[in-house]
Amino acid sequence: MSKIIDNGEIRKHSTVKNGKIYYKDSDFIYDINLFILQSGISYMESKIILNTDISFNETFDTNYHFLYFNSSNTNVLCCQKNKQLILKPDEILTISMLKNFRYKVIYDNKFYNFQAIMLDDNFIKEFDVFKDENQVLDNLYVKQSIAKQSQKFILNELKNADIYSGKLKELFIESKVLELLFLTFSNLKIGDSKTMQKAKDILLKDLTNPPSIKKLAKMCATNEFSLQEGFKKCFNKTIYGYLKDERLKVTFELLKRDDINVSEAAKMVGYNNLSHFTKIFKEKFGVLPSKI
Repeated sequence: MSKIIDNGEIRKHSTVKNGKIYYKDSDFIYDINLFILQSGISYMESKIILNTDISFNETFDTNYHFLYFNSSNTNVLCCQKNKQLILKPDEILTISMLKNFRYKVIYDNKFYNFQAIMLDDNFIKEFDVFKDENQVLDNLYVKQSIAKQSQKFILNELKNADIYSGKLKELFIESKVLELLFLTFSNLKIGDSKTMQKAKDILLKDLTNPPSIKKLAKMCATNEFSLQEGFKKCFNKTIYGYLKDERLKVTFELLKRDDINVSEAAKMVGYNNLSHFTKIFKEKFGVLPSKI
């Protein structure tokens, strides 16, 4: 069983100097660099080195909004009651944590590295990307996407900001954070639409044997959760609902021909249960397929 630690206690006993928050004991090292940039924007890089499995409990007393980048090579598990959110490597998350959000983060005996851009309430009102977040835990809203190479490059530049010092370092970090914000927000807006269109095209390509949602997500370089939520928002239908409607449209056109019967038309789009097909066909078009 992992050791349980309250993050509030860590902060009380941490060394804080020039934006650096540092804590060390026999079990782990907690090292954070925090930069307050222009109004409403902050940048943070955190490193955690563990000698044992640890669970961190955290409570937020105000609203937090940020872009979160898992720069580690391993997953992080965020838990709340019987729900969980897996933070995967090379994933970008836009996150809104509302006041009184409580959760537990589970780490095993490894090194973890995270980067985050924090935004205040006034700042995020200007960006639609936060309006599309999905509730995954109580008081936690998240939108997940895969980091592009251009985003990884900027994140790596931020990690190496120590080659500069003083005001030049501050200017460098601020310029890179703004560049990353622009790139991420524009990619999320454009990428969502392109990803959902690609998913739709894949489904239409083979209505008889469509891929599973898990495989479809992999083919579209996204995850199942984002695919299902994004698809519904783009097309006002679930993936299965869209697939069903398109199959029925095809069978309707096939049945208008004289050379194909109901059973053949149903099988051509993947329906082997004739009674089920007849039922959903009538629900869709208000007429039995045999009457077309």
